Amino acid sequence: MFQQLALTSSAAALSNDTLISRNPTIDRVYWRSWLTLSVVFLSINWLLQDIVQLHIGIVTMLVFIGCWWLMKPSSSLSPKVPLTLDELRESCQRLLTQLEKLDTTKNPKQEVRHERLQYLYSRHGRQVQELALVGTVTLTIETYESLALAVSGSTAVTLHQANPLMLDRGEWRWPDALRQCDQLIFFLELPMQAADLRWLDSIPQKQSIWILINNSRNVNHETLEQNRIYLQAQLPDRFKENCIFWDGDNSTLRTTIKDYSIELHNQSTKRIIDTEKRLLQELHTRWNQELEHIRETHLIQIQNRVQWTVAAGVFASSLPSIDLLIVIVANSMMLEEMARLWDCPWNVDQLKEAASELIKVALSLGVIEWTSQSLLSLAKLEGGSWLLASSIQALSAAYLTRVVSRSMANLLSLQTSRITLDQPQDLKHESLLLVARAVETEKLDWPSFLQNGRQWLRTNYI
Repeated sequence: MFQQLALTSSAAALSNDTLISRNPTIDRVYWRSWLTLSVVFLSINWLLQDIVQLHIGIVTMLVFIGCWWLMKPSSSLSPKVPLTLDELRESCQRLLTQLEKLDTTKNPKQEVRHERLQYLYSRHGRQVQELALVGTVTLTIETYESLALAVSGSTAVTLHQANPLMLDRGEWRWPDALRQCDQLIFFLELPMQAADLRWLDSIPQKQSIWILINNSRNVNHETLEQNRIYLQAQLPDRFKENCIFWDGDNSTLRTTIKDYSIELHNQSTKRIIDTEKRLLQELHTRWNQELEHIRETHLIQIQNRVQWTVAAGVFASSLPSIDLLIVIVANSMMLEEMARLWDCPWNVDQLKEAASELIKVALSLGVIEWTSQSLLSLAKLEGGSWLLASSIQALSAAYLTRVVSRSMANLLSLQTSRITLDQPQDLKHESLLLVARAVETEKLDWPSFLQNGRQWLRTNYI
């Protein structure tokens, strides 16, 4: 594809599923957390009854602890954000390991994934910048050679001349060989064609590019200025500062790009590292999207199991406050299980914060009220006996569990995909949007939930 010229001028998380490895840190902290909670609970009980002689029932104390947990302020949940090459490599390797564990279909893509990651590893530590001259037209060999001399300088560079850009099976996708370059030089003739703009729009967001614009000497000054105005109006903002206007004379090319060439060599090491980071980030994003499809299957299994566990506990409970505690505890266990599924590095305290915050938001959005009203309307419509008061409470708690689990899935997906310089936001700022989105998603599956709920009640209680 390329003509090349080297220039070197000096230089049991899921049911019946053992695929997801348990995090020993989470397990250890989780056990110690419950032990500490038990000691505190017994101490408070002893203090109140034996010392203060204030007789408070266990149920009342549980309600008090549950209310305190719901009302306590939430702190920021900061994900680990890999910024260095080593951290990005580790993150990609972790995704690759998860793909191997969760994808049991012996997908032939797995070998391709290994090869891709190893190839990116092999590029690290290189000293020569890769440049490419691209466009929708073919430049003369004289222009290419003049540009090769113009970009030479104090560090080693290799300039490639690419064939004219062509659609890839109907898609405006840049070839991988060009995406891997440290610097693209897009040759553009005025007036700009629609195809030129379409190719510029499809350039990866963080790809470094110069736009070399040919201002022919044969065009009068008025037409030239008009073309420049049109060009500036059409170009996306991120390209406007990287436009290089050239008169088309090969002898003036070195002078025309002098300032850009100096910057190219002064930032040689940084530019190479930025390219390797960008390629690893793109790989991380693509693999994480593939993982999300697999995780969705496991999430449905978790939802179906935990929601009926919660419903059974609520159905057997006589106090609404105990219902709430059952939901909290069951969802905490579910969230820990989901954290292993998403390979989230949060500790158990952070998971509890997420559980309480998501439940609080779900309650504030009226999830229980909406579910109860919908079930009451259904009971009046059908006139059946399967929807009793306890049944409505149980199904409402089960539906709340679905909403919380879907919200947590959205949150974990958001956190595990963050590998940029963006600062993580506070959970409170994100939870409202996450829960609202989860509510809308689960409403689409409401008929299926009702059908499963009816079957569950008839099998176990009616």
